[in-house]
Amino acid sequence: MPGVALGVIVLALVYALIPFKLADGGVTCGPPLFGSDPSTTERVGQVEPAQDCPARGRSKLLVAGFIAVFAVAGGTAVVALDPSNVRPEWWPDF
Repeated sequence: MPGVALGVIVLALVYALIPFKLADGGVTCGPPLFGSDPSTTERVGQVEPAQDCPARGRSKLLVAGFIAVFAVAGGTAVVALDPSNVRPEWWPDF
């Protein structure tokens, strides 16, 4: 299970490193982990790239962070609560 938790953490990191698009591809934003800089400063419809790219990037970082924290908590719980490590002598083997 710790390997699965590490895999999920790596996937969350990769998710934070992928650039994204707004306004149906009209505006390309940089990776959230590096500040989500917009490719253009021109307004596209209702999208204001200078404000919307960093806001969406922070949202993506928050999602990736929560996924990583839950993966760490789950992996720690599985390792800590493993009954094979802390069972008495009389506990049956299943």
